[in-house]
Amino acid sequence: MPAILDSMLAGSSYTPGAAAALGNRRDEQRAADRVEAIRQGRAVGAGQAPEQVEKKVRGVAEEFVSVFMNQIMKSMRATVDQNPAMHGDNGEKFFQEMLDTEQSKTLAGGSGYGLTDLIYESMMTSYRMRGQGAGAE
Repeated sequence: MPAILDSMLAGSSYTPGAAAALGNRRDEQRAADRVEAIRQGRAVGAGQAPEQVEKKVRGVAEEFVSVFMNQIMKSMRATVDQNPAMHGDNGEKFFQEMLDTEQSKTLAGGSGYGLTDLIYESMMTSYRMRGQGAGAE
């Protein structure tokens, strides 16, 4: 990833929109890494209090839903035709991507759709089942 960033900053292809896209890819990768770590039991230590585990799992669920909502917003924006005379400069694209990212975080944290709660419950069930299986061995 640093090589990509260096080449973007050094080359003439650098645009604010490209930097925002790189940030979105990092967010997506970070969320995927955290979900995988929790699935494998690496991110939550055996010595942690249940409240700490639940807080970490809730954070991962919110981050995952945030990335998902951001992808939905990108797909929706791609279907809308805009007049190039009034829209489409790099500053507007950069601002729109940042706004979409923040709105997707708000949507994920508010749990108005219930998706965050469903993912959280699924991850906690998996964590509890793994803990019971480990204790039985």
